[in-house]
Amino acid sequence: MGVARLGQALYNKIDRQTTYEEKLSLLGIYDPAVLASCKKFRETRNDLIHEKAAQIETLKATDIRIAQTEAAFGVSFVQSIGGKLQPKAPNKPLKQRRAVKRRAV
Repeated sequence: MGVARLGQALYNKIDRQTTYEEKLSLLGIYDPAVLASCKKFRETRNDLIHEKAAQIETLKATDIRIAQTEAAFGVSFVQSIGGKLQPKAPNKPLKQRRAVKRRAV
């Protein structure tokens, strides 16, 4: 989707150098609620992918996440973004339908 909307050269330039939120803005999504959800998704994903050892004694309740809850949020978020980024249909005129003559029975 990014290549289709931004072109190969720009997409390659920003691919690994920008956050998800910045990419969404480049793709025309500016809704603060969506961008906040995107930030939460990005941070959760990074915590999962780049896990680090932690001292149990120093953990706060806010540091602990429930996998099923985060997974449900992630799936919901990605689906909502997918709906906002659907490829735009080309502007083709609708074909006129031929009138069908019915025979009298």
